[in-house]
Amino acid sequence: MKAVYLIISFLLSILFNPLLSQNVKVFGKIYNIKESSLSGCTVNINGTINDSQYAGLGSYEFQNIPVGSSEDLGIVRNDDFLNGINTLDLYLIQLHILGKKLLDSPYKIYAADVNKDKKISVADMVELRRLILHLSNNFSVANSWDFYVSNAFQDPNNPWLPPVEQTKHLDNIQTDQQVDFVGIKIGDVTWNAGVKGGFEVRNSFTFNLSAYNKEFKTGDEVFMYLKSDELERFKALQFTLDFDQKKLEFIDINEMQESITPDNFGLKYLDKGKITGSIILNEGQENENLFALKFKALEDGQLNESVKINSSLTPALAFNENGETFGLELLFRSDKKIIPGSSAILYQNIPNPFENDTRIKFLLSSQSDVKIGIYDLDGKLVKESKTNYPAGEHELMIYNGDLPGTGIYYYQLQTNQFTDTKKMIYIR
Repeated sequence: MKAVYLIISFLLSILFNPLLSQNVKVFGKIYNIKESSLSGCTVNINGTINDSQYAGLGSYEFQNIPVGSSEDLGIVRNDDFLNGINTLDLYLIQLHILGKKLLDSPYKIYAADVNKDKKISVADMVELRRLILHLSNNFSVANSWDFYVSNAFQDPNNPWLPPVEQTKHLDNIQTDQQVDFVGIKIGDVTWNAGVKGGFEVRNSFTFNLSAYNKEFKTGDEVFMYLKSDELERFKALQFTLDFDQKKLEFIDINEMQESITPDNFGLKYLDKGKITGSIILNEGQENENLFALKFKALEDGQLNESVKINSSLTPALAFNENGETFGLELLFRSDKKIIPGSSAILYQNIPNPFENDTRIKFLLSSQSDVKIGIYDLDGKLVKESKTNYPAGEHELMIYNGDLPGTGIYYYQLQTNQFTDTKKMIYIR
């Protein structure tokens, strides 16, 4: 009887022992480096059980894991390589390489190591630029995202210093376990990447590339020189340039400024009439021609009807040294008249430089709502005028009291169909 009693007691102890009779769960959240939930990841668990789960809302939970199990957890996401990446990332990585402004986070340093050789070099920039220019669709070695257990980095200046947990090992699990992960978007040192990716233009000011309009005849060699009067306040730019393949045949890009090389352009989609560009501007870049496009005319036409800048591949954007993002447009100029297809001309202010007052003149082809904004070198709006004007020539007077102090300013005219920007200098 005593033996039977002991057996029954043992069986009852197993039956009612919560650690032996119940399963546990492993769960957690997935964040980006801004501590926002990161969705679109696959969570893998391997060991006593082998399973995977799509973390659509930035969290996961594996249930019914036997007590005493040992498991390895890992996260994978390998899509949308361009998510959050643009030429501003290239500019900041270049500053880090040159020692002018170091990346201020181990997560940023890790993200800049695009080729996974545990250092940051020009090779990383080359691979990143090819992605921006749509010359490649992914990285040569890296996934689009890497994941780490929260608080993984021991040295803020050396994110490759072990131990760094990319996977989490759970040994002899006895209770529910929470394991959170942080996702790092490779190549994104501006922390723009998110669930849907992208970046936001938060400034009404628009950077303009400009070219003189030209008429051309069939068989002509057509040179299009692109320049900007706004280079002093910008550090990088990118764009997609479309040309009409019925009218123009692309020949070459030449007459580039010193900091610009053929590697700044993508010609993969010439068969679709598209050229991509990603350019970091030199310190003190002159307001002269940045580069020239050479075409052969297949039909009669004019440049302003045959060449456009848009965001069909590489988004048309410009960036300043403060990391702000601006829209980028292509403006065609004419010395004496409004270009067909355009709606206005903005003239240089007179006098310039000025001490007491200056006149901003502009010409409208039709009645329009006109906004004229004056911005300092940081992009801050210091004066704005909004008026409806009839067709014809007009001027806006600017007085020294309208501006906070001497220096360089930019004034920009905007209508529903037109934007142009020029520089003026206030002195005493």
